Amino acid sequence: MGVFQFTRFAVDDHGCGMKICSDSVLLAAWFLSPYSDRLSVADVGSGSGVLALLAADIMPQARIAGVELDSSAAAAASANFCASPWKSRLSIVNADFLAYAAEGQFAPGSMLPKVEAAVKFAESKPGREALITLLEKARDGIAGKTGTIVRQ
Repeated sequence: MGVFQFTRFAVDDHGCGMKICSDSVLLAAWFLSPYSDRLSVADVGSGSGVLALLAADIMPQARIAGVELDSSAAAAASANFCASPWKSRLSIVNADFLAYAAEGQFAPGSMLPKVEAAVKFAESKPGREALITLLEKARDGIAGKTGTIVRQ
């Protein structure tokens, strides 16, 4: 897509496999707003960093840590973070999420146990998938409208 201009920042998704789309922007606007008082956010699979940047905009006190496996996407996220008004609250690491988590980078009580369980289930047999979502959103998650799908 190239450069996507928001009111207070821009995101350049060159070099990223997953391009910015209206779905990611709408997801952030819809999902993040009720959590505007949060102090920390993990963006797993950050890509260009668009969701982390939107979180920084919506959550004025939050420190946002992105984890991205693809080095080109991590570089794009880093550049986008540095060009934003929230660069002091944003960070990106180019790493495998599970290895990064194994180093103790996520606090107890975070999403880590759910992610680890989903990965373990997805890897247990070929073709298995796990859905991470709120229980009250399960129907929408199964329909592919919300949540995170973990595949082998």
